[in-house]
Formats: sequence, structure tokens, C-alpha cells
Amino acid sequence: MEISIHESDLNHILWGSALLGSGGGGAVWAGQTFVDLIAKHKKPVKMLTFPLTGEEKDQLACILCDIGSINAFDERQADALLHAYRKLAEHFAHLGPLQTVVPIETGPENTLAPFVVAAEHGLSVLDADGAGRAVPTLPLSTFSVTGINNWRPVIMSNGNGDIVSVNSHRFDHYDNLLRSLAHVDHFSDSASLAMWPDRIGALVTGAVPGTITRALNCGRLLEGLREHITERVSQSLDVVNQLNAYLIGTGTINDVHISDDEGFAFSTVKIENQIDGHTLTVLSQNESLLVYNTVCPGPVAMAPDSICFLGQDLYPYTNSEIRDCKTPVHVIGIQAHGQLRHPKIMAGFRHIMEQLGYAGGASIYTGATKPLGDLIVELSRNTLNN
Repeated sequence: MEISIHESDLNHILWGSALLGSGGGGAVWAGQTFVDLIAKHKKPVKMLTFPLTGEEKDQLACILCDIGSINAFDERQADALLHAYRKLAEHFAHLGPLQTVVPIETGPENTLAPFVVAAEHGLSVLDADGAGRAVPTLPLSTFSVTGINNWRPVIMSNGNGDIVSVNSHRFDHYDNLLRSLAHVDHFSDSASLAMWPDRIGALVTGAVPGTITRALNCGRLLEGLREHITERVSQSLDVVNQLNAYLIGTGTINDVHISDDEGFAFSTVKIENQIDGHTLTVLSQNESLLVYNTVCPGPVAMAPDSICFLGQDLYPYTNSEIRDCKTPVHVIGIQAHGQLRHPKIMAGFRHIMEQLGYAGGASIYTGATKPLGDLIVELSRNTLNN
């Protein structure tokens, strides 16, 4: 089914994906740049939502995203996306014309990246991605474990139109190759990728469906609560409640350390937890991956679950903005989609968390949860009562 996404929808997607992205997927200001560029076209962007028709499943689609440090952004990043898309379309012209573009993950920059190309070329965007959150590397996307037919080459570009066609003899080597290239001066830790063209019917077998709709409604819910628009809250609550969540802690930030290295932003955020008086420590590699509480011997939350910052002002904060946060924040865990619990993806998260100093196994949160929308509403009421 095809629907129209207007400028107001894009703003809601921006803020909803900023919460759902586990601190990654790009900075809010980067996503806002994309929203402003798309708005200049003065027409809505088409989005394909589920269930898909047989004709929609037969359309040719590709994955688009930006890669690099969450703190880096090419002032011509939109041009970079267009250059990469056009080169991929040219290379795979024998398959047919590309009609749809798909985000790799959920986050304020990478959810909106395909909309930039769709607005320019009159394409549609698929309401799905490969994670339902942001992920540190390409092999952690759900697309990677279900089989990708046309995985060579991946096209990388910068805003100047410097284009690299990258081939690897192994799919799981791609991320290191691409990130090494993104780290050179020509790309300055921020490049755009176009990759993996295939029929939508094949791509969706490895996708998390409905991710943009959930981001859209999450943004609407937050705005409705901030602006006291009861109807907007009620209209969005059921969709946001499709996700299960748990409160990790609430408190003030007392220390943030961020460093960029090899195409990633590594951060450590310390929060004085008002709930138990202890300190929460959130460790991130672009995305938030681990949370410790000084009173506990091991992590209290970890990937693949999302670890999200929501200010008491009901604005989300990514790991790019969290150091500038002046309000107390809620640290919220959101249970991962079932496809992210694939053994290969769990092993991939464990490997990355080992590099952050965690020596245990990747595990799944089994404590008490509640629907995410209900949790956000409850937190907003507690803030108002205080």
C-alpha cells in the first residue's frame, strides 16, 4: 500500500527515529538537514507500507545509508547519497530500473537518507529497515543473515562525487573495507553508500517491517505529550505500544567522554540515577550498547536491545547531542525485534562489546516490561507531577 509522507510527517520521523535508534543512526541536526532539503521539493514522498501488493513486491529496490562517525557529516551529504544511488543504478541497469529505496537502520540520519533520494528521483521509500534500531556495522543488520543476492559491488561516494566501487570476496569483510575508506581524508568519516539491489519481495524476507511507521508515531506521541494534544497521543499510542520497553534509570548527566577513532564515535556517559542513588554508565560505539549500574556486578542492559535517552523535556537525545543535554534524562531499554536475536547477530554484538571491555556473553533482557507508549506517557505524567 502506498501512502504520502509530508513535511510534518518527516519531522515526526526525525524525532521518533532519534529515540528508537539506540543513540545512533546519525545526529538529529543531520537528519534535520535532510528534512529541510526534502521540504524544498514541495511535494510529499511516497512510502510503501505493509501489506505489500504483488506489484509492489516485484519492484526493484536498493539500500541507502551514510557510514562513519555519528559526529561527522558532509555538508553535501545529500549529494553524496545521490551520487552513490545513481552509480549503483547504472551498474545494475540490467536488472531494471530502481523504483524504491530502503533505510539500513533506524536513526535520524539514516532513516531519512532514502527520503532524500526518493524526493529527488520520484521514488518510493519502503517502510522497513534492517534492524529497527541503529547498529554499529553492516553485518549486524537483519538483511545480512537472510542472504543478499546482489552484494557486489557496494558504491561509496562523498559530496564531491568521488566514487568508489567496493568489491569483497566475503560479505562479512565489507564493513572493515568501507569504514577504512570512509576514514581517509576524501571522506572525512562521513560517506554515503548504495547497495544490495533486489526485488522488494526478496529484500523483505530479511527486513524488520513497519519501522518508519513506528518512528512516525513515536514522534507524534512525543509532540502530543509536549503540546498537550490529547488526540495526537491517542492516535499514535497503539503503534508505539507494539514495542516493549523498560526503564533503566532517570537522572542527571555528570560526565560525557567522546572520542572518534577509525570511523566510529566512542562515548562513555555517566548518569546519577535518581531511582537508587547509584551511577549508570552507558558505553557506545556510535550506538549505545551497554549499561552498567555501580550496584550491580554486570550490565543491566545490553544490545541487541536499544538503549535510549529521553529528556524530561520529552525530546530524545542521540549520542551526538547527549553532552549538550541540560535536563535530567530517562534511560530506556527497548526490546529488540526477534530477527535481531539471530545467533550470528548476537555473536556480532558480543564481539563488538568485547572490544568495549565486556567479557561476558550477549544476552536478552528477561525482566518486566511494558508497552513503550504507555511507559513514555507514564514518565511524562511523573515529570508534570514533579
